[in-house]
Amino acid sequence: MDSLMQGLKAYAITIDMCFEYFAPVWFEHALRAFQIMTFVLALLSAVRIFVLYK
Repeated sequence: MDSLMQGLKAYAITIDMCFEYFAPVWFEHALRAFQIMTFVLALLSAVRIFVLYK
């Protein structure tokens, strides 16, 4: 479970760094929403897997 959180954190940081350099300001809001959605989806699937193979 710990390694999963580290992986998600690294993923989020990578996305942040990429778009800090490449995204114009108007794009950042849409990006943030997309990032949150991806994070929530990843979290849900992780929980589902955890429950299935407990």
